[in-house]
Amino acid sequence: MPIESRVYLPAQLTVHEVYGGISPKDFRETLHTFYEETGPTRDVLWDVRKAAWDMVPATSMLDAIAAALQIYRDHLGPRSGGKTAIIVSDDLGFGFATLGQMLVRALKPPIPFEIRVFSDLAAGNDWLQNSRQDG
Repeated sequence: MPIESRVYLPAQLTVHEVYGGISPKDFRETLHTFYEETGPTRDVLWDVRKAAWDMVPATSMLDAIAAALQIYRDHLGPRSGGKTAIIVSDDLGFGFATLGQMLVRALKPPIPFEIRVFSDLAAGNDWLQNSRQDG
């Protein structure tokens, strides 16, 4: 699978690393595992710097975003007060991630966690770390 996930329970952090092309099915399966099988952590870091965006049709990315929105709607409570950092390395990845971030912000009822997009891994980690220190 082009997504590898690691859970750090003491820190309440899950890291998903994406490699190569990603399909909506891969994304849905990862979110399903996160919410239904392993149990969600408060904070999540999506590292998509190694994703091959040119291998992913735009319609597939929109399908993946739509799948995420539905899964977030179905699981509003478990990540209350948490944060999701999305780390990207190029303009296309930034565009897709920002589109997803804007659509999530428009959800009604709103999801109970923040999402931000970063081009720097250290900045994303710092933002998440501040969450853990405050909580």
